[in-house]
Amino acid sequence: MQLFKTYKGKAIPALLTFVFMIGIPALVALIVQYDYIKDIDRVSNERLTLYESTLKSALKKHEYLPFLISETEIVRNLLAGKDNAVEVNSFLEAASINSGSAAVYVINKDGIVIASSNWQNPQNFLGLNLSFRPYFKTQ
Repeated sequence: MQLFKTYKGKAIPALLTFVFMIGIPALVALIVQYDYIKDIDRVSNERLTLYESTLKSALKKHEYLPFLISETEIVRNLLAGKDNAVEVNSFLEAASINSGSAAVYVINKDGIVIASSNWQNPQNFLGLNLSFRPYFKTQ
């Protein structure tokens, strides 16, 4: 019993010291972590906005090509059934090179590629059925 009486007055200050030694650093750690998470969220949103604008810019870069190609007389003749595929393929190849696009092609009403800028490559798109593609289905 005497041992209890000896430490009775010192227990509360020791407990408070322990709480402050553990509690204050833990509180500071939580505040720092919260600020860090907020900063990561802000940086992530900024990067996402940058990536979004970069992607939109890249997509807009070639937005004019379908209209330009569809208004060309040799392409219209090919779609009307005239056999000028070599001429159209050469035209599409030049259009692809000048625009910096990977490939440019013409699809008939059934979704079959009838002319392509990569016509001279062994893995060209000629004869490829693209009728399953969403952009073809909506047209």
